[in-house]
Amino acid sequence: MRDDSLWRDADFVRYFSARTVSFTGAVVTWVALPVIVYRMTGSAAWTSITVVVETLPMVLLGLVGGALGDRRDRRRVMVRADLVSGAAIGSVALAHLLGRLTLGHLLVAAFVSASAVTIFDGSNWGALPAIVGRDRLPEANARVWGVQALLEVGLPAAVGVALAFVAPAALLAVDAASFFASAALIRSISSNLQLHQADSRNTMLADIREGVGYLFSHPVLRPLLAVSVIGSASGGGMVALMVVWADRQLGIGTGGVRFGLLAGAWSAGAAVAAALLPRLIRRWGAVGLTRFAAWVVPLCILATALTTDYYVALAVWSTYAVVHVS
Repeated sequence: MRDDSLWRDADFVRYFSARTVSFTGAVVTWVALPVIVYRMTGSAAWTSITVVVETLPMVLLGLVGGALGDRRDRRRVMVRADLVSGAAIGSVALAHLLGRLTLGHLLVAAFVSASAVTIFDGSNWGALPAIVGRDRLPEANARVWGVQALLEVGLPAAVGVALAFVAPAALLAVDAASFFASAALIRSISSNLQLHQADSRNTMLADIREGVGYLFSHPVLRPLLAVSVIGSASGGGMVALMVVWADRQLGIGTGGVRFGLLAGAWSAGAAVAAALLPRLIRRWGAVGLTRFAAWVVPLCILATALTTDYYVALAVWSTYAVVHVS
C-alpha cells in the first residue's frame, strides 16, 4: 500500500505548493521574456544577451545561496529572495503595460531576478531534508520533481499559444504573482529549516573559496564542470535564438499553436532524456555518453540552422534537446 503520509504533512504540502507555483511562473518567463525582447528590438543579439544575463547568476552566485542558508535563517533567505524576484519581474510587467519599458530596465530586472532565484535555490537544497527527514527524502524529491517534469513538458506549449492572444507583460505578471505566493507559503512553514549550521569559525567567503577550490582541484569534477558550463552556454544560446529562428526562418511568428509546440518540443525532448538517462549511463557510462553527445550536438545545431520546414524543425529541435540534456 502506498504511503500517503507526505500529503498529510502540512509543511511538506506548503513546500510542494511553493515550488510548484514558483516553477510554473519561471517556465512562463522562460518563454515570454525572450519574446518581449525580440518584439521590442527585432534583434537576435539582444535576445541572446537577455538569456546570457539570466544565466550569469548561476555561475557567479551558485555557491552563495547554500552558504547563506547555512549561516543565516534559511526561511528568511528564501522568502526575501522570492520577494526580490517577484518585485523585479513585476516591475517589468508593470512598465510594459504602461508603455515605459526600456531594454536597460528589462536586463537589470532579469539579472536581479535570476540572482535572487539562484540564492533561493542554494538555500532550498537544505530545506526539504529539514522538513521531511532523511527517510522520506527520496519520496519527497520524487513528488516535487515529478510534478515539475510534467509542467515542463506542457507549460511551454501553453505559454506559446497564449502569446498569440495575451500580451507577454500579462504573462510576466503571472510569474511575479507566483513568487509572492511562494514567499507566503515558505513563510508559513512551521518546521525548523536549519538542518545544520556552518562552522562559525569560518567566514562565508572562506566557505565559498573552499567550495570553488574543491571543484577546480578535483580531477573528475573539474572537467565535468567545464563540460557543463560549455553545454549550458550552448543550450542557452539555442533556446534564446529559438524565438528569432521561429520568426525569421520558419515564418511562424512569436506566438500561436505552432510556436507553442516548438517551445514545448524542447521541454518534451528534455523529459525524454531525463527518462532515458539512467539506462544510457548504465550502458555507455557517463564519460562515453558525454563523448557521444559532444559529436552529435554540433550536428543537431547544424541541422537546426539549415531547417526551414516546420515539421522537420519540430523533430530536429526535440532531438537536439534529447542529446543536449543527455
